[in-house]
Amino acid sequence: MTSGRQGSGEKDTNANGYHILVAEDSPTQAEHLRYILEEEHFQVTVANDGRKALDQVIELHPDMVISDIMMPYLDGYELCRHIKSDELTRHIPVILLTSLADITDVARGLECGTDSFITKPYSSEYLLKHVQKMLSNRVSQPDTGAGDREARRCKVELRLSGQDQMIMIDPQHMLNLLLSTYEAASQRNHELLRTQDELNQLNERLEELVEERTAALTSEITARERLQNELRELSLKDELSGLHNRRGFWTLAEQHWRLARSTGQQFVVFYADLDKLKYINDTYGHAQGDAALRRFSHAIEQIFRESDIIARVGGDEFCVLMIGADINVAQSVSRRFHTTLQRINIEEKNLYSLSASLGFAHYQPGSPISISDLIKQADADMYAQKQMKKRAGV
Repeated sequence: MTSGRQGSGEKDTNANGYHILVAEDSPTQAEHLRYILEEEHFQVTVANDGRKALDQVIELHPDMVISDIMMPYLDGYELCRHIKSDELTRHIPVILLTSLADITDVARGLECGTDSFITKPYSSEYLLKHVQKMLSNRVSQPDTGAGDREARRCKVELRLSGQDQMIMIDPQHMLNLLLSTYEAASQRNHELLRTQDELNQLNERLEELVEERTAALTSEITARERLQNELRELSLKDELSGLHNRRGFWTLAEQHWRLARSTGQQFVVFYADLDKLKYINDTYGHAQGDAALRRFSHAIEQIFRESDIIARVGGDEFCVLMIGADINVAQSVSRRFHTTLQRINIEEKNLYSLSASLGFAHYQPGSPISISDLIKQADADMYAQKQMKKRAGV
């Protein structure tokens, strides 16, 4: 006795109303299978373990069962064995999803009566083609009854993994399953070859991208080196002293002058000149002259704050913009300037003493005077201090 669905030739596998039961304990894999099949208008029921799948087979009599092998309660082989041992359900085609990692997979498939294997991973196209082929064969080759099936069964001895096994099989079923297994293996080989071709194409493209990127990096490095050279020429730092250079001072001083005008902030510009630099160069050599400039630069950094703008603007000339300072602060700094130089000369006991002249100009909020004129005033004040020292014989 067979199900009322059995042998029905009314259905078209391309515009079908076939009902497929999917037995799969992985929710992700189950939904993936459901999506593939429902896109082709199959009716799909999912069972998440072997026992539930068997209950659904008995209740619903689906047109096909697609089952994973590893499942709780009943694995795929046991589920297939139950289906094929029941006269009411044995006509239902069973496809087992497997990796076919071992020849015993085929033997167990023969023993439980599975109709076909599909190897993992599989493509949607191959799965659907295989399903439609099996449903078509089911329609064109109806079940001939239990007696005829039993008459065709015979014992076959197989040697697997060094052991002899005896199983009862239908030769035609064995041939069909072996052909299905070969087809699955051939499909896997085809997919591997296609994947290899894709990898080769990707490798070729990667090599092209590496060459393009190498050329781009070479160009970028060249451009960066050129830019670094330009920046070095336009640097805001004086290489000898480590202070700002003339360009750096003017750039920062102009910015602060604009800010002071808009915020009503006062500041003081100092102008200093290192005395007797020519004498040091002529007497002790230019290396000592450079050392004198570095010593004087270090002294200025001790006198002023880190927030002040300190620069070497010429050979022996230095400029400082003291932010937020007034006349009283400027006068105090002038006194500290000379005492600091005296202390350094006593402590260091060099071949020569450091001496310098200092002048300053005060910027008052609201004054229209430019930064250039402030520097000129500070320079003039410095020159006046220098002349006073000469007249005093210092």
